[in-house]
Amino acid sequence: MSNVYSLEARRRALDERNRLHDQALERAQRLRIEAMDEFIREASAWVGDAASRARRAANRLAARLRQHAKQRAAAARPARASEA
Repeated sequence: MSNVYSLEARRRALDERNRLHDQALERAQRLRIEAMDEFIREASAWVGDAASRARRAANRLAARLRQHAKQRAAAARPARASEA
């Protein structure tokens, strides 16, 4: 009888181990999905922020170039007028 009990106890222990293993696998899968979702949200926010900063820098550069072109045009006008 002790042999049957021992086998039954081992079977229950193995069933419990398998149940815990399955739970761990399911939890790991959920955690991976959550981590990927969080990564994508954070990366998207970071890219969006970088794009906004790049767009602002490009606009500032364009404004500076326009201002510089105006200043060069204004400086060149009197020189051309004096040449004539």
